[in-house]
Amino acid sequence: MSNPIPNLSYNQSYSGPAHPSPLQPFSGTPPLPPPKAGPQATPHIGPPVPPPPQDLTQPPWLSPPTQPTLQPPTTQDSWLPELLQDKSKPDLEGLLQSTELLSSLINAPSTTHPVYTASLEPLNAALQRNIKLASFLNSSADDLSNMRSKLTSQLLSLHALERQWRHKQADMDRALEPWSPKALHARLVSSIVEQEMLCQALEESFLESRDEKPSEREVAEWVKRYKESETVLGLRKERRARFDEGRVGGWR
Repeated sequence: MSNPIPNLSYNQSYSGPAHPSPLQPFSGTPPLPPPKAGPQATPHIGPPVPPPPQDLTQPPWLSPPTQPTLQPPTTQDSWLPELLQDKSKPDLEGLLQSTELLSSLINAPSTTHPVYTASLEPLNAALQRNIKLASFLNSSADDLSNMRSKLTSQLLSLHALERQWRHKQADMDRALEPWSPKALHARLVSSIVEQEMLCQALEESFLESRDEKPSEREVAEWVKRYKESETVLGLRKERRARFDEGRVGGWR
């Protein structure tokens, strides 16, 4: 494929391929930057923005009012009601001077332009909608007041039941007080103290109450009783140690 011939201007001739030599610098101007993207252009970075939803329904009170298809008459139309089209100018001048007649003609449906009746349709529809909304609000207010009274009675009964439960719970706590952890610990400590006093009393009674040498049978009985007391004392101390460590019956 042959190299394309560039367009020449100002009577310049073609002098070779458009490749600059290594000894000759560029003499042309740099190319123009690309045009900036407009506000409606799709960004190059990130996902495309989804289009706005078109099927969202608006409540009727937010919808724009409908414009009447008929246009009001202008002065060039020279429109008159059918009742006044066959009247003479003196009659019309007399009519213009009577305020009561003008008011009756303006307010009568038969003598007004159709565009006036069409313009009243959105207003009548809005009035009917407001009437329906007002009736709905009244019925909702009645339902709300009934629900509020029921809820108030339920709250009062709930408070009464809560007070009753607190009294029952206080009675239950008082009944279970002897088996509470604090009471059990106090009983365990007092039983250890009593058992230590019992062992000490056995020792003192054996050493002080005997003036003569006891027999082997008495010594054996005393040793048996003393061992039993020491065994009970050791078990109670072990229970207290487990109790202090948070274990009951050997289980954590």
